[in-house]
Amino acid sequence: MGTLYQRYIDVGQRLELACPGASSSIFSWFSNKNGTNTTLAANDTVSGTVVTQFPSIRYSLTNTFSLVIADIVISDEAMFWCAPTSSSNSPSASIYVVTVTVPLTITLPVETSINLGNTLNLECNASSKPSPASFRWLRYGIDIVTIISYTRFLTINDTKISDAGTYYCYVNNSIGAFAQQDVQVIVRFAPRDIMISGMNINRANIGSTSRIVCLAMASPPPIYGWQKDDQPYNGPADVGNGTLIFANVKIEDGGIYRCTASNIVGEATLTTSFTVY
Repeated sequence: MGTLYQRYIDVGQRLELACPGASSSIFSWFSNKNGTNTTLAANDTVSGTVVTQFPSIRYSLTNTFSLVIADIVISDEAMFWCAPTSSSNSPSASIYVVTVTVPLTITLPVETSINLGNTLNLECNASSKPSPASFRWLRYGIDIVTIISYTRFLTINDTKISDAGTYYCYVNNSIGAFAQQDVQVIVRFAPRDIMISGMNINRANIGSTSRIVCLAMASPPPIYGWQKDDQPYNGPADVGNGTLIFANVKIEDGGIYRCTASNIVGEATLTTSFTVY
């Protein structure tokens, strides 16, 4: 038998197989698919022409008798060989084992959210031909790369705020193809560590300026609301984002103010007294 070549080609690409020696001898192209030999192209020694029996119009021959398959598909997979017409088993045959591959693709969401304390489950959905052979989940930190998992699944139990970040899935297959995809993990938690700060936040003179700021840690960021003396407060001092600004303090501005920071996970409140004298 002749020289054996292994050829891998992605689906949709153009494949060209050379036929060394075809210019000096009468050669033919053969294929074997599922154990059946087929003559694809042969020189007719009587007419001097090339007779073809191609399975598709995507098959053709070049001027140098190379076999071309355009827009290759998986069903084109076969063993092809070029040999003298008189002997398909000639030692001068060029034999090509053609494997049609499908590029690696990974499907992951751009981002995913999980509530603090819950279990995060992510699957790295990858496909290719040949099938994906190895998986790695990594997380990049400051000057470090942490390997989280060697399977297609990433599981983090009892999620913490520090688990938020960008995670990467890396996939390889048996022919060395490689792909990666990242997903942003958002850990949601209710407002916490609420505090009130600012200028003249508890006592202020009539006519002075007071600035009261409510802040809380939360994911997603909280929405702030105020109550004064147990009633919703929507006065002109409320400039939004948890801030009250009294530019010209009046006696009626005094009272008990309660800040509420809330998001889709929960809420937190904090109360402060504001005395005007």
